[in-house]
Amino acid sequence: MTPLKFLIVNTLCLAVTDAAYYTRLFISESTPVQSGKTRVPFDTVIADYGNLYDDDTGKVIIPETEKSYYEVHVKVSEVKNARVDVMVKSNGVENQSGTCQFDAHNVCKISLRTSFNEGDEIIVNFKSDVDTTIEKDGTYIFVSTR
Repeated sequence: MTPLKFLIVNTLCLAVTDAAYYTRLFISESTPVQSGKTRVPFDTVIADYGNLYDDDTGKVIIPETEKSYYEVHVKVSEVKNARVDVMVKSNGVENQSGTCQFDAHNVCKISLRTSFNEGDEIIVNFKSDVDTTIEKDGTYIFVSTR
């Protein structure tokens, strides 16, 4: 590879990086839950592409499928046979889904690669054998075009 080609590749990579978009959606407060199954109280509808706005260019960013994902983090105070089921619905139809288990720090993390669609809904269900609290700090959805 000649230095000229290397320079072009780096410039293209920087252009893609600069156009990235991300945000975090948090729960409003820590939520005590009883054993069994409950829905995690996220504000989880991605309303429209107006949210995907780049302040530097003033343009709406339409992410590329292979570089877009939702990453869900759930932290709880007590874990016993706990798991989190996540589903992304687009236009009322399941687009992506997955299940994650908790680590030693009581945190569950899962990434779902998907193209963003207007009005996407992210449904997060939590299941545990014991009463626990879903912690505000450490529970969020990370939305990214990378």
